[in-house]
Amino acid sequence: MRNRILPLLLVLLLTACTAAGAPATAVPTPTPSVPPPAPTSTAVPVPVSGLTSVSMIDARTGWAWATRPDSSFQLLRTADGGLTWRDVTPANLPIVSSGSFFLDGQTAWVQLYDANSNANGLAATADGGRTWATVDASLPFVNAGLTFSDDRNGWAESADVGAGNAFINLYATADGGASWTQLALQGPPSQTAASTPATIHLCNICGDQLYYDPQHLVLTYGDLASEAGGAVRLSVSTDLGKTWKDLRLPLPAGPYASDLIAPHAPIFFTPQDALLPVQMTRNTASSSDSDLALYATHDGGLTWSGLPTVLENASPFDLASFVTPLDGFARCGNDLCSTNDGGLTWQTLSTGLNFDSSTSSTYVFQFQFVNPTTGWAITTDGTTSVLWVTTSNGASWAKLAPVLAP
Repeated sequence: MRNRILPLLLVLLLTACTAAGAPATAVPTPTPSVPPPAPTSTAVPVPVSGLTSVSMIDARTGWAWATRPDSSFQLLRTADGGLTWRDVTPANLPIVSSGSFFLDGQTAWVQLYDANSNANGLAATADGGRTWATVDASLPFVNAGLTFSDDRNGWAESADVGAGNAFINLYATADGGASWTQLALQGPPSQTAASTPATIHLCNICGDQLYYDPQHLVLTYGDLASEAGGAVRLSVSTDLGKTWKDLRLPLPAGPYASDLIAPHAPIFFTPQDALLPVQMTRNTASSSDSDLALYATHDGGLTWSGLPTVLENASPFDLASFVTPLDGFARCGNDLCSTNDGGLTWQTLSTGLNFDSSTSSTYVFQFQFVNPTTGWAITTDGTTSVLWVTTSNGASWAKLAPVLAP
């Protein structure tokens, strides 16, 4: 045992001596990796101005058109309810703002016009406006109203208006707007003959309107340019005009028999259920009163029944906006009125905003709701536009200060 311990002690002793005689070597202490501070942005937020329309998809996502100081169009998109907006105007494409449709927060179409070639085109985006592609460089129509039911199927309503007439043609697409086919429509037998086949002829100054979807074709007739007709008149087809049903709906009870009638386009919630807003105008020596009547259908428009309540002093513009079959809003004098029972009763809302352009230089020229509680309004004083939002069924509104995202 002793012979084994001595060599071990010698090894330990030699090791200790060598360590004591060698210079000490410092072991470097690791320095933590700290990222440099983020640069502080000095960019001043740019206020959004010149808003001309807002098309919200839900409570946070939406699109808007604005006019720049040089009068060019600007397309914007928001993802936070209208507080901040991103400029998504298609680069280097000549856009036409009135010819646009926003399907959801990612998918949209805008019409194009090339002044050099006099050609009309269509651009589309599927990523919220970050990129755009020209899907059709030569449309068969000019500045039409667009509607899409999904990213492939849609239709366009083109109207040639003049001398009090409107000649309307409808086109359909099944490939996202890359190609269009004119629909072979046939007007009702009671209609004045159109200039060409497949064209619907309406009286533009009378208040006539057309509604189309792949399951319904509805023509409503106004008498704003003639004597009172004493009824609500419309024609309904469910087979693209091959067969028609002409209807005369009785006016509401009360002092409306001599009113001038202008039915608006129906609002379909399902293929069977819809509401038909009807403007009734009564002219006196000192004023012109406009009231709102509603008719309901539950069989796709073949029959309609009038609701018992008439909303007095309703604006003829944006006559009624329904977000569900029960919840709707309408201008009523200086105020906004709402219903939660499909128009059976209406409540006047004290919003603090003026909804009548004839009583003040500052007024609401557009409003939109996406659900019964949440909506937006744009006011103007003729020069500046202001964006407002409500989350309380329209009862109170907050002024927004929207800015462009850097």
